[in-house]
Amino acid sequence: MPRRVWVIISLGTELVAPGELPARGQIRDSNSSALMAEALDAGAEPVFYGIAPDDEQAIAELVHRAVQECDFVITSGGASAGDYDYATAHVRREGEVLFDRISMRPGKAITFGLLGGKPYLGLSGNPAAAYVGFEMLARPAIRKMRGFAEGVRPVQQATLTHGVKKRQHRRFFDRATVLRDPETGELLVTEAKTQNSALLGTMQRANCLLRIDEGPCDLKAAMSWMSCESTCLRARCYRRNVMELKISIVTCSDTRDLAQDEAGAALEELIEAQGWTVASHVVVRDDVSEIGDAIVEAADECHTNVVLTCGGTGLSMRDVTPEATRAVCERDVPGIAEAIRAYSMTKTRRAMLSRAICMQRGHTLVVNFPGSTKAARESWEAIADQLEHAAQMTAGGGHTN
Repeated sequence: MPRRVWVIISLGTELVAPGELPARGQIRDSNSSALMAEALDAGAEPVFYGIAPDDEQAIAELVHRAVQECDFVITSGGASAGDYDYATAHVRREGEVLFDRISMRPGKAITFGLLGGKPYLGLSGNPAAAYVGFEMLARPAIRKMRGFAEGVRPVQQATLTHGVKKRQHRRFFDRATVLRDPETGELLVTEAKTQNSALLGTMQRANCLLRIDEGPCDLKAAMSWMSCESTCLRARCYRRNVMELKISIVTCSDTRDLAQDEAGAALEELIEAQGWTVASHVVVRDDVSEIGDAIVEAADECHTNVVLTCGGTGLSMRDVTPEATRAVCERDVPGIAEAIRAYSMTKTRRAMLSRAICMQRGHTLVVNFPGSTKAARESWEAIADQLEHAAQMTAGGGHTN
């Protein structure tokens, strides 16, 4: 069998090696380790050529060298149509682009073409999109080129544990968990609650991809569906790059104690369901000083990533949580509070009466939630899929690819 070498290159000025501590505006390059592991698992001999900054000449030089020295070039990042996405333009100029979009989620932005007669695959920089793109396109190609009979992972039928709705026409590959019922032996598949392609946590916790074919659909619980086995989702290279969030809860109430704090208890359950940690949970009076002290303690002593205050955001004169938050925080993050209000307005028009805010204290994000259990749950639903990225940015990281 002839020796074939596959090259993997990460693109992005904001990237640093996985072992380095990111400075402000930087993030660790998780995709290189993940794709190297994927390529090895597929039977390839991958070589990592490093990280190229968002510079047209630097990308062109590194890709050109890779084409001269290797058999198959794979890049991660720079596959969209942004101002600094130079990879596709380089292939179009120096070679041939066969396609630059594909009807699937995640991983719509994918470039495939030829450079110097050799295949080039440009994957998205988003971790989940890069993984799915590799699984669906690179893995079968590698297996075929290496002479293996089987190119793709086995596909099994499983039963949905909950309903799944899809309005888009693209084929979906959703992160999910498949388990065998110990009593019936039946395979049961549960879709991850969030499918944000920038998040690593759902990939680390999943063990399969749930394939939902083209076209809108409304799948009901107990329906039998296709689940693609993808055991490499558990690879260690993903695990070490997950941001394990520590979240503190500060409930603000003159009438509740910890035992009676149903909203705070509900938030604890929601946090733990995401695989994150409840760093602390306290109940304080509706007092600016006490609320501020609790936020400071959670941020500065518990070193929590996110503080969720619960209660004290209405129009009553005793509702002083926004004032307490402003007193101990430095920077406004208005979009998060706006998103909560907009989402809550779809449930009740009284959401417009909320005075809740979101701010940063150092490297900690502080978000005001309302005090009722129902409203607190709705607020969590509104922002949970963005918390990991927001916390990473607040901690000094850059935008996830």
